[in-house]
Amino acid sequence: MTSTDIDLRHGDRIQVLPGKARSAHTLQPLKTGLYIEVSSIRPDPLDGTVEVTGFLLTQRGAFRSGLPTRTVILTSDAYTTPIRVGDRVRYRATGETPTVTAIHEDDNGYATAAVRFPSGAHGTGYRLVDLEHLARPTTSPAPDLAAVVTACAGLHCHQPATNIVLWWPRSGGQQTKALCASDTDQYLAMLNGNPARVIELADGTHDCLADNSATQVATCQHCGHLIYLYRALLDHAEPWRDGEYDETGRCGPGEDRARIPVAHDPAITIAARDAALATRPCGASSGPHNAADCPATRS
Repeated sequence: MTSTDIDLRHGDRIQVLPGKARSAHTLQPLKTGLYIEVSSIRPDPLDGTVEVTGFLLTQRGAFRSGLPTRTVILTSDAYTTPIRVGDRVRYRATGETPTVTAIHEDDNGYATAAVRFPSGAHGTGYRLVDLEHLARPTTSPAPDLAAVVTACAGLHCHQPATNIVLWWPRSGGQQTKALCASDTDQYLAMLNGNPARVIELADGTHDCLADNSATQVATCQHCGHLIYLYRALLDHAEPWRDGEYDETGRCGPGEDRARIPVAHDPAITIAARDAALATRPCGASSGPHNAADCPATRS
């Protein structure tokens, strides 16, 4: 065995297996397993092992308090296969076998995957710890030209949502659900006469705010930050904003590059969204946020 048999990269998330991995400090086999995000890799050409340092993770995939690290000595059978973009995986909760199209990490360390199911439907927010690696393509995946979509909130539905159903219960307040066409019809029937409005989702929408305002969320193709489509601006020519106090909808980073006025515009394909995320000054792995909350520019 050589260290080239060990396929690990910076940022990979792995489970280190007890009895097979060794402590770099004591050189003894680990008695208990652990989860890490790889931060350093040092191959040993003499015995074919690799010394790996990583940030310790909880079993649910979050960073541990204080960001402690652990260094272990690995052979090719001493860790689980890390999940990467392009891999086919099994979602343990349902047994479905989608393909990973993107991986995002939030400030707490939780890593989630966007996936494409064999049916062509897309889903987001699948934690890596809930996925089991099945296969990796032998060539790098081609740019994903599939559309960015919002997952339908219907029970056991993996179709993309096409509408937001906004309705007003008789008890007061308002409620919203993002649903596919079929679930929209069923949901309207269940409302049993309660006042409701159906709002068509705009191209590029991948989420809705959780405040039941029917505000759509997308990623700007020019700056890679989150942008918002408020209900009051649905009929405007340039409706997307980077926050509730944005009155113009103009994209500062986009204008800096183009040297002409540029409006926020949603990325409508996965390839365009991922390319936009890579242009952010904070990088693609810093988690979704709008321009005002960008860690690279926030004072």
